Amino acid sequence: MLLICRDFGFAYTGALAVLVGLAVFLNKYIGSDMANVIGTVPVMVGAMFAGQHHGVRTGRRPGSGFSWLAALVMVILATAIGIAALDWGLSLLAENRRVDPMQALDGVPLIWQVGFLTFLFAGFVLAARCFFRWGADAVTEPEERELASFY
Repeated sequence: MLLICRDFGFAYTGALAVLVGLAVFLNKYIGSDMANVIGTVPVMVGAMFAGQHHGVRTGRRPGSGFSWLAALVMVILATAIGIAALDWGLSLLAENRRVDPMQALDGVPLIWQVGFLTFLFAGFVLAARCFFRWGADAVTEPEERELASFY
């Protein structure tokens, strides 16, 4: 599991850095907003990368339970990295603009915020699991893929 976390962490932070750089460039010169892409694509890229490395190391497709556990760990790791990046980004925003970036959430009830975050977390776990399995499928033998069930 530690190797999966390492593989996911490298791919996630790399994809995040590339997408943030691209978003800054596009926002500055074109006026495009890529906030949704920055949140989802690194998780998918990281999970696929970790799945490929797991498939190469073990030579087989991961089981369903292991895939769910790996996806949960990957999303928790992505959340921790995201919180650290968000904290750093919000501190820069607050210093430069002298505004409270969380003011937009003042009118939204707390239960809705928690429900929405729970829904997002579950979606990210599902996506990470699928991309982890697809990454392992890309490098395992076709016979192994047929023997392993998707569920």
